[in-house]
Amino acid sequence: MSQYLIFNTSEGNPCADVNVRKAIAYALDAQTMSLTAGNCVMSYDVAPNLAVDYVQEWDTEEYFPRDVEKAKELLEEAGYDESNPLKISLLVSSQAPQQPYVAMQAMLAEAGIQMTIDGQDRAARQAVQSDPTAWDVSEYSDGIVDFTTTFWNDLFGAEANGGLTQGFTDDETLRELLAAAIADRSEENMNAFHDYALIDNCYMLGLYTETRHIVTASGIEDISLEKLNPVLNNMTFADDYSSVG
Repeated sequence: MSQYLIFNTSEGNPCADVNVRKAIAYALDAQTMSLTAGNCVMSYDVAPNLAVDYVQEWDTEEYFPRDVEKAKELLEEAGYDESNPLKISLLVSSQAPQQPYVAMQAMLAEAGIQMTIDGQDRAARQAVQSDPTAWDVSEYSDGIVDFTTTFWNDLFGAEANGGLTQGFTDDETLRELLAAAIADRSEENMNAFHDYALIDNCYMLGLYTETRHIVTASGIEDISLEKLNPVLNNMTFADDYSSVG
């Protein structure tokens, strides 16, 4: 289950400025945020590194390592300083663990960014997720079904999101690079989208991927999962399976 941040790039939002997005990325430390989440793998893309088309070299490259001074420099380029601090809101699900985002709030404060945490229950959160006036940054999580490109398309694909990304981004180059990667998942096309969308423009920011190990009795061949949790009474059993109960 990949945990990531969506930046609201709609017109008039502070996160429409790439310097702001990158300042936030450099100000936080995903490793520290992950400590309360259990067994995790750090992200080097918004998608988890589990699909066959994921470019493994990404995991050897720098992906916004924490650099508070660089974050402050980027904020200055965007027009923010101590007399005019950046103020943003983070939309989160109130049922989800809040510790990672309290840690994020403290990290951003060190760079001079004032972040409020807006915890909404899932129903209320879904109601405002598509409202560009309701939030600046949103945390989100999703699992991967097959390909990295499928995951990207759920986040950035026009058809899936009414012509815009989850962060209300209108970028023709982004759409063209995504279409090329979906049509041909070559390393060249995968790198082109990864570099443009997630490094150069930081439209979204991958934090970490939660991993879980499930131990079962012998003879259970498959378990249906929902948000990393097993669905009760929805298992595939071997023909010779015998219950221990």
